[in-house]
Amino acid sequence: MAPHVRPALPADADAIARVDASGTRTLRAVYRPTPEALERGRGLRAGSETLVAELDGEVVGVVRLRAEGETLQLFALFVDEAHRRRGVARALVAAACERAPARIALHTIAETGNVPIFARLGFVTVAEQAADDVTGDGQLTDVAMELRPGRPA
Repeated sequence: MAPHVRPALPADADAIARVDASGTRTLRAVYRPTPEALERGRGLRAGSETLVAELDGEVVGVVRLRAEGETLQLFALFVDEAHRRRGVARALVAAACERAPARIALHTIAETGNVPIFARLGFVTVAEQAADDVTGDGQLTDVAMELRPGRPA
């Protein structure tokens, strides 16, 4: 069964928190954001749109989107650990493509292993730099990626 993506509802708050916690656990094994990065993240949430993905009526994925001019910023894309590799992230990105004016942009930390995942979803790397707003073992790399709607997700 394919995931169903829809805008989040207030009643989804607990399920979204569960999916966020699952995704955050995976990332925190690699890095921790600085207090300044956490504050920026809270700022991104203001004015953002949240989409959820359901499988069999259960919320198993979440993504937050924020329009900035011709760019749709994608952040906080999480899939519950128990439901990964079932097309949930692909469905969320496809739904984001329907909302994107010209392109979708995101940032990820290379050491999480997410760059190849986003590449399989159609994103291309446009820049890399030292990730100065996170801490982890050694120097971490911030990777900026983009996807142009019209390419299959």
